[in-house]
Amino acid sequence: MNDTVKGITPEGDREHIISLYGHVKGVEREIEIIKTNHLKHLDEKISHVHLDDRQNLLGSSYHGGCRWFNCNRNFIGDDMKLSTNFSLGEMTKSQTATRKGIRNEPSTAHIENLIHLAETVLQPVRDHFGKPVAISSGYRSPELCEAIGSSTKSQHARGEAADFEIPGVDNKELATWISKNTEFDQLILEFYDEGDPNSGWVHCSAVTGEPRKQVLRASKVEGRTKYENIIL
Repeated sequence: MNDTVKGITPEGDREHIISLYGHVKGVEREIEIIKTNHLKHLDEKISHVHLDDRQNLLGSSYHGGCRWFNCNRNFIGDDMKLSTNFSLGEMTKSQTATRKGIRNEPSTAHIENLIHLAETVLQPVRDHFGKPVAISSGYRSPELCEAIGSSTKSQHARGEAADFEIPGVDNKELATWISKNTEFDQLILEFYDEGDPNSGWVHCSAVTGEPRKQVLRASKVEGRTKYENIIL
């Protein structure tokens, strides 16, 4: 700034412009503080909204294909839209992270993966069943993975996977629909008991490359988790 102004203005004007520049930067900082505090207030309000209303609210204002997090991650925050009905916040929330003070914050690459997961699997599920999808686990930072005993090589750690269910929908029915109608990578019907539609949950991942289309069932056998290939 100084060298550029020095070459084209008298000394007095240069100092005046530098002074104005400092004033402008100060105003910009104040605006950022106000904007951040305003978003925190909105976060507090929207966190109390029912899941159904929250996802419908997000869907009413989605602009497809936006990647605003590249411009200003702090401004977008947890309410950044991943797809019509899914936000970054619900894909990064974790009671364990909150309790232990872990910052479960994905990188830009991880967010791109979460967007792909939402657009490839989660949004089609939401559109088909017409009900809110309850995400129990999405992105997990390496520190969070260690805290819950999960592998840091898990697809959750890359933003490629989520665990979820739909209240009122049989988890096997949910997994079956996903297996036949989406370009998933790995699909696991976890700890599901036949005859109990509310048992277990669905784990599903999506990748930007060629999907494996692997379908598994997870169950407890003598205290250990067993995975077996199944056809839905």
